[in-house]
Amino acid sequence: MLQDLVSIHTAFLSELQIAVKSHGIADCFVRNKEKFLLYGDYCSNLTLSQEKVDELCSKSDVLKERINVSCLI
Repeated sequence: MLQDLVSIHTAFLSELQIAVKSHGIADCFVRNKEKFLLYGDYCSNLTLSQEKVDELCSKSDVLKERINVSCLI
């Protein structure tokens, strides 16, 4: 799912950069609104995902350290 969001944003940024030049920014958002519905799934599962990460981190100091380090990058 995260890779899907990266792909959506990469494509959207390219389209938005073109739209800025032609003053069609609003149309760019309208054309892409369906793609951003993916955030509904992302947001609705965020709490469950965080709980799972917390559970796994409580069982492994190595994992906890790796996650903490990766969050700083």
